[in-house]
Amino acid sequence: MRKNIHITIIFSLLLALPLWTGCNNEMEGVDSSNSSNGGDYSGEPIRIEASVGSISNFGGTTTRSTGNMKNTFVQPLNENQDTGFDFVTTIEDIPAIETRANVAIPNVKFRMIAYKDGGVKVTNFAGLGDYQTDASGAATAIAGKELYLPAGTYTFICYSYGNNDDLPTFDSENITLPVQHYQDFMTYTVNNVKVADIADGGFKLENINFVRQCARIRLIVSVDGFVDNKISQCAVTLQNMNDATVNWILGSEDVISLPNTGTSGKVNILWAADKLNNKSVRSDSVIVLPTSERDLSALFTALTIDGQDLKNSVITIPEQTLDPHKDYSITISIERNYILAGGYKWAKGNVYKKDNEFFLEATQDGYHGDNGIDGSTYFGWNTLDATDGACNKGNYDYNSDPCSKIKPLGTWITPSRVETKALVDSGYDYDGHGAWMGEGTIKVYFPGAGMRINDGISPSEGVYYDGTFGYYSLRDNTPGYNQTFIVWEEVDWQGEIQRPYGLPIRCVKRQL
Repeated sequence: MRKNIHITIIFSLLLALPLWTGCNNEMEGVDSSNSSNGGDYSGEPIRIEASVGSISNFGGTTTRSTGNMKNTFVQPLNENQDTGFDFVTTIEDIPAIETRANVAIPNVKFRMIAYKDGGVKVTNFAGLGDYQTDASGAATAIAGKELYLPAGTYTFICYSYGNNDDLPTFDSENITLPVQHYQDFMTYTVNNVKVADIADGGFKLENINFVRQCARIRLIVSVDGFVDNKISQCAVTLQNMNDATVNWILGSEDVISLPNTGTSGKVNILWAADKLNNKSVRSDSVIVLPTSERDLSALFTALTIDGQDLKNSVITIPEQTLDPHKDYSITISIERNYILAGGYKWAKGNVYKKDNEFFLEATQDGYHGDNGIDGSTYFGWNTLDATDGACNKGNYDYNSDPCSKIKPLGTWITPSRVETKALVDSGYDYDGHGAWMGEGTIKVYFPGAGMRINDGISPSEGVYYDGTFGYYSLRDNTPGYNQTFIVWEEVDWQGEIQRPYGLPIRCVKRQL
C-alpha cells in the first residue's frame, strides 16, 4: 500500500511540474508580493491577453498656438553675395484623412506593463509582458514573455517603437522610457482595470488604442532657373531639433506629448540614388521628436545641381512647431530671385520689415497689410523706420533705403521713374486688386497694397485702399515729396505725395 502511495505522489508531482515551471518563467521579474496585497491581489496567476484597436495618427490634443497650415518664406542662396538664386521654403501641415486617421498596426512589437492600483511607482510594479501583432493587426503574447497577474485592479501601460525589433530591456526600478529621433514611439494608458479570471483562465485587455507621440517630416527639394534643372546629390541635416534622447514618463496621459523644449538634437535626411537626378526630389518620411516653437536650420551636407556644388548652404525655418501626431511637408525650392521685365530685374515680392530686419515677400501678391498704423509693409520716403509718420526730409540716401538692407546687402534698390516707366511700357494689365506688367508669360505683379495715410500735418488715418490699388515709392528726389508709381485701373507711372505717407516698395536690382 505504501508503494502505491509513493507512486501516486510521484505521478502527481510530474503532472504539476510543467505548470509550476511555466508560472516561474511567465512571472519572471514580478515580486512575489504581487500575489497578495491585503487580499486585493490574490489567487492563481491569470494570463493577460491583448486586443489592439487602432493607432491614432492625429489623436489627442496639441499645444500649437498659431496653427499655421502653410507658411512660405524667402532667403538668399548666399547671404554674402548675389548668386541670382533664392531658397523659397514652404512648410505645410499634411491634414488628417478621415478614412486613415485610425488604422491597424501590423507587424509591430509592443510591451504591456502593469502597476497595482495606487499609482504608477516602482513599489507598485506588478509585471510586464511582450506582444506582437500579425499582418492583420491581431495581437498575441510572445512565447516565454507572457504577462500573468493575480486578480486585482491595475493600471496598464502599453508602448511600442513602431517596428518589429526586440524591445529594449525595461528597468522596473525606473518609471521613464528613452525615446529618440527616428523612433515611431506610441503609447496607451488605461487606469482602474479589474483583472478577474474568466472561463478559459485568461483575461484580455480589450481595444488598445495607441497614440503616436512623434511627428513626421518629408523634405522636398526642387530647382528652377538652372540649365538642366537636375539635382544629382542631396542630403540635409535639420538642426536645433529636440534633444537626441528624451524620456517619456510612464503613467502620463496619452494626449500629453513627449518633452519638446530641447534644442541639442539633429536629424539627417538622405536621398537614395534612385530618387535623384530630377528637377524635384522627395525624401522618405522621417520620424522626429516633437519641438516647441523655434527657428530650425537646414544644412545641405550635399547639394549638386547641374554639376554645381552648393553644399554647406544653410536655410532657416523660422518659428516652427512640430506637434506630435502630425505630418509635415517642407519644400525647399531654389529659384531665380528676380523677374526680368522692361529690361530690369525686379524682386519677386514687396519688401517688409520684421524684428528690425528686412525681407522680400515670398509671393508677388503678398504683403503685411494687417499691421495697421505701424505695419511692416509701409514706409515713409527713404527711411528704414516703418513706424507711422517717419520719413527722410533730405536727399535720397542708399543707406536709408529698405531695399539696401535685404541680404545679400547691396543687391536691391528702390526703383526710379526711368525703371518704372520701362516696366509699364512693357505691358500693363490691372485685375481689380493689382497690376500685371511685362512681356510674355512671366510677368511682374504689383498688388494693390494701399497706403498708410499721414501727411505729417493731420492725425494719421491708418491704412486705406488695401486690396484695391496702391501707391509705390520711387527713389527720385523731389523737394518735400515722394515720387510714386500708382497701381490702379489707369496707367499712372508717376505721381507725388507727401513724404510721411507710408507706401509699399517693390525693389529692383541695383545697377553697379
